Amino acid sequence: MRRPGQGFTLLELLVVLVLLGALAALVAPAVSRGIDAWRLRVAAQELEQQVARLPLQARAAGVTLHLGGEAAWPAAVPPIVIEGAGIEWLSPLVVRSNGFCEAGALRLVHDASRRDYDVLSPDCRLRRRASGAADDEGGAAP
Repeated sequence: MRRPGQGFTLLELLVVLVLLGALAALVAPAVSRGIDAWRLRVAAQELEQQVARLPLQARAAGVTLHLGGEAAWPAAVPPIVIEGAGIEWLSPLVVRSNGFCEAGALRLVHDASRRDYDVLSPDCRLRRRASGAADDEGGAAP
């Protein structure tokens, strides 16, 4: 004789697995977008830190940095490297040997996302441009 409450039937287990699969299919895209947004924020913070160091590096090396355009990266200063991301110079940036930063603009490209920044004078702080210039998803802005 079968005792009640002995366990689950195979059909009940399959129904639960199908429901869990459907739930995972609904949640996975949102989790993926969240991870991509987090990676973009980390890359943006790293970019901000590395650009903020440029005046100190120019002063320490005693050189004027001409970044972007046709200029080659100066050997006396370590290049800006951000894991998994790239930088496009929208307008050249000049950092004088005394640490003074002339205004410029750059774009952070990470996977399909991009963010445009103005590099502010005199201290090379970054200010994110309005989302109409470029958006985080790489497509047209709303």
